[in-house]
Formats: sequence, structure tokens, C-alpha cells
Amino acid sequence: GVSYPDGGYVCGSCFEEGVDTRLDILSLKILRYAFRCGEIDISRVAFEKEQLLPLYAQLADYLYDATSVRLKNLDFLLKIS
Repeated sequence: GVSYPDGGYVCGSCFEEGVDTRLDILSLKILRYAFRCGEIDISRVAFEKEQLLPLYAQLADYLYDATSVRLKNLDFLLKIS
């Protein structure tokens, strides 16, 4: 899984239900790619919106919890998809 507040991956034995977020392997790979690749590499891979929208929503929820900032464009993305 992943811990958004702690900013990293969580192994199965360290995972805390209700604190950490359980993700499938592909979602973990997508997050790793998104945060580790450079500007040139970002265009080399494409993911399906069904894979990305839940991750966007989770990141937006974390941003709101941490800063009280809400992303208006995420609501728009969810409505048009």
C-alpha cells in the first residue's frame, strides 16, 4: 500500500488499516512512475482513465486533508469521464 501522509510505500506487514491506503500493483507502479520520471519520460507511457481517476481522487483528498485546498478541476474530470 501507500501512506500519503508519510509520503511513501508501505509493506504488507507494516500496513495499518484505516491509516494507509491499500492499492493494487498497477496503481503502485503508476504512482512510482508519476513521482520518479522526468519531464522527457512522462510522455512515454499512457494509462487508462479508469486507472488514474481513483489515484487523482486519493491525492486530492490528501491535499485537502493536509492544506484545506480543494482541486476544482478534479471534480470536472470526474464529471466528464
